[in-house]
Amino acid sequence: MKRFFLSTLLSMCVISITQAPAHSEWYASEHSTLEKAKRAYQSGRFDEARMMFTDLINANSRSAETYYWRGVTYNSLGQPDKALADFNQTIALDSNNPKYYLGRGLLYSNKNQYDEAIADFDSALRLDPDNDMASTNKKFCVQAIADKKKAEEAKIAKAKADAEKLAAEKLAAEQLALNPPVPVKKPKVHTAPVKPTVIATTVVSTAPTATTVAEGGLTAAQMRLLEKKQAELAAREAAIEAKLEKERQEREKLAAAKLEQQRLLKESKKNSSVAKTKKDSADEQVAEEPAAPPANRPIRDKWALIVGISKFKDSTLNLRYPSKDAKDFYDFLVTSAGFKRDHIKLLVDEEATRAHILSELGDKWLPRVANPDDLVVIYISSHGSASDLDVGGVNYLLAHDTEVDNLYASGLPMQDLTRIIKGRVHSDRIVLVLDACHSGATTVSDSKGLSRRSNVNADDIAQGTGQLVISSSMPNQVSWESKRDQNSVFTKYLMEGLKAKSNLGEAFDYMKNKVQEEVLRERGVLQTPVLKSKWQGAELVIGAPAVNPSPGLETEPQGMKPGQAAH
Repeated sequence: MKRFFLSTLLSMCVISITQAPAHSEWYASEHSTLEKAKRAYQSGRFDEARMMFTDLINANSRSAETYYWRGVTYNSLGQPDKALADFNQTIALDSNNPKYYLGRGLLYSNKNQYDEAIADFDSALRLDPDNDMASTNKKFCVQAIADKKKAEEAKIAKAKADAEKLAAEKLAAEQLALNPPVPVKKPKVHTAPVKPTVIATTVVSTAPTATTVAEGGLTAAQMRLLEKKQAELAAREAAIEAKLEKERQEREKLAAAKLEQQRLLKESKKNSSVAKTKKDSADEQVAEEPAAPPANRPIRDKWALIVGISKFKDSTLNLRYPSKDAKDFYDFLVTSAGFKRDHIKLLVDEEATRAHILSELGDKWLPRVANPDDLVVIYISSHGSASDLDVGGVNYLLAHDTEVDNLYASGLPMQDLTRIIKGRVHSDRIVLVLDACHSGATTVSDSKGLSRRSNVNADDIAQGTGQLVISSSMPNQVSWESKRDQNSVFTKYLMEGLKAKSNLGEAFDYMKNKVQEEVLRERGVLQTPVLKSKWQGAELVIGAPAVNPSPGLETEPQGMKPGQAAH
């Protein structure tokens, strides 16, 4: 018996030892799949992410984090009820994580269920008293409840006053109908005899006057007409109230989105501060004086490199509109901004390989044609890597032949783009436009101080100098394609703003507001374009004419057949 017991115990030990690696491998596999699913979500591939999270839940139904991320995904897909069910399950599995209460609270807030939202924000603050996001959103919900109560009280008071007025009018009409006034007999008029040669006539009107109607009271037909008018007015009032309520809800959503934007901006600055390396001691001893604004000089010539990738070598990465965005931006520069066709290179889809882009950008073309007083515009529309795909803290743009699992060797490093451009392109007026997810992490490499002037005359060709980087979104945001037009939301409004406004600064402000409004309205999330500038001198006017253009390319831009317009 003793031998049997020891044998059994030994067998159990062996089983436990041999099972441990399998469990470790399973956990590592689950963790890896969860990270891949998160990356799919952060890249905007919501359906793919949802299926991956669902597979993980089927394999392990006790993971609160997986339920949480699937809830976030459902919310982005416009399925708030399914999102709420997942958030409820998340908190049932783990009730000690403030992030989970915050996520469900934001969902309740977006559904205008403010009491439930406040309860969740209180739970988040109980677990994390310094949670600014929970505190700010709780204040917003408290104010929204107060505003809603005030509006409802005003609406009830108005309805009550209208009802009392209508009741009084009906009562007066009924009293007049039951007790009509006694007609007043007109006194007989005696007239003196008149001479035969003089005839005096008196015309008595038989038409009813306002006075006679009032004296006789309202008829049944008039009462019905009055009631019909009252009903029409009530219906119009209800329609106006509904419209005002819808506008109020839109304002609340926009306010919530702005709060989220402020949080993301604060978080981004904090992360940047932590990641920033110390300068060399020699550099620390040098007190750099702000550079004086250079004299404004006319634009000598204008050049552009435009890249748009809808079709990738890895077809699972394909997008709908980047190549069209690039061609439309090409058309805009030619028809509205004064760029010559032979001064633009257009690379789309298969032509936009990593080697080809870097060659045109830093070797064979721009470095050979652009001069210091020229304007260079570089536009790239593609995928951008999510933060958890970064290599060494660097974000990447995806070329046609980029391999997602080998970004370092096959991607285009965003943070290095302006450094490469500054080192290889000899122009001191460079505008870099990035229409890509997570493009907000790009930085301007030049370290000169910023000095700008506003109120520039649109006809004045004197321009400032430096670098401008315009990206389609903040870090960790998704850049969206339009539901209504065959363009990205960012590129559509950028072109619209550049056409409507006098300078690039005003165009950016216009575009930023329009992008935020449309994405919030159509998608229920926030997309905030970013402008980072080391510009010096007067505001840039993209359409300012070149004063001394050089001969252009001998061939049409890449991506276009000779004589073909970009459409």
